[in-house]
Amino acid sequence: MAGMFPGLKPEDLPDSEGWAVESLRITTHNGTHMDAPWHFASTMDRGKPAMHIDEVPLEWCFGPGVKFDFRTKPDGHVVRPAELQAECDRIGHALQPLDIVLINTSAGKLMDVPITSTAAVVWGGKRLSGFWIAACA
Repeated sequence: MAGMFPGLKPEDLPDSEGWAVESLRITTHNGTHMDAPWHFASTMDRGKPAMHIDEVPLEWCFGPGVKFDFRTKPDGHVVRPAELQAECDRIGHALQPLDIVLINTSAGKLMDVPITSTAAVVWGGKRLSGFWIAACA
């Protein structure tokens, strides 16, 4: 704190203490986050430049959510489209545009473990305008 105010010395402050300040240097992939389309490829929608995170429409971030729980599957299991459809049928939910989809596989405990097949992501993408998947621990 003293460094921010020329001439201020720690002993000028009550008990020589200033405010608590923390500085962080993080990437756009840290913490609870949403990956921008650009994270996966430089283009989207038949060659248009992929959106960076600051270009993602805010309405994609607020809406009804649906959680698929696949924590009972063994390590290494890759979720397939038929399993997503079966879960939709089981919970009585038809995916709607802008539904926020969370898939819990417990894969967050591991690194670099696929949680869904490419076919499952395509399956969801055909049903939603914004298909976001989170690997929940």
